[in-house]
Amino acid sequence: MVRLAVVVGDNKLRQEMVHQLEDCGFETSSVADGNDLWRDLSDADCDLVIVDSHLPGGDGYRISSRLRDDGQPVGVILLGQPGSVEDRIRGFRAGADLYLAKPVDYRELAAAADNLARRIIPLRRADAAVPARGKDWRLDEVKWELAAPDGRSVRLTGGEYRFLACLMARPGHAVSRGDIIRGLGYSAVDYDPRSLDAVVRRLRRKAEAALGCGLPLRAAHSLGYVFGIVPSRVEIRSAGVTV
Repeated sequence: MVRLAVVVGDNKLRQEMVHQLEDCGFETSSVADGNDLWRDLSDADCDLVIVDSHLPGGDGYRISSRLRDDGQPVGVILLGQPGSVEDRIRGFRAGADLYLAKPVDYRELAAAADNLARRIIPLRRADAAVPARGKDWRLDEVKWELAAPDGRSVRLTGGEYRFLACLMARPGHAVSRGDIIRGLGYSAVDYDPRSLDAVVRRLRRKAEAALGCGLPLRAAHSLGYVFGIVPSRVEIRSAGVTV
């Protein structure tokens, strides 16, 4: 069953939305603001967050952005003002997967949530179930090299090293674009996300040419990247210390 968290400030509207979504077969919890949402997410798991763009004590845009910056592996549906292209653009830039205009038709909301869940849930399961196989991948801080399980290695640029260091510090888990960008030494506000995608493309081509195999590196929908098919252990060598 798909698990939803509904973040709507208006009590009557929130209760009606929960009732309608539960009638459509969703498992639903509801909160009035972002503070309650963070507490709920720390105590229980959910697949999607439906959030009103205008909330007391913090709007939905900031909540969407924080979900992405924190690397929360959830889908985000933002409910915003109708007819405002700028609001929709702002919502997508904040990290929302979908933007629906208020007042929302509950049939459309349920259909959108079901469709988004079909894409999100397999990624969440892949993130949780990390297979262990083969020998180690190793990242050498001194030489700035990545070594494959068969011992072959490839030299990295500083940016490529820092990118992989962010991911290999949390093997098998999605690392948000915001965390990666900060790990590269930039501000997420000023950094062009397309530059990060370019780093990934170059790194994949370089590894394929030098190592003769693809990297266990995949994109996590709306989140960031995962160093994802984890061998028995992933090493980051730093001055003789293995992580």
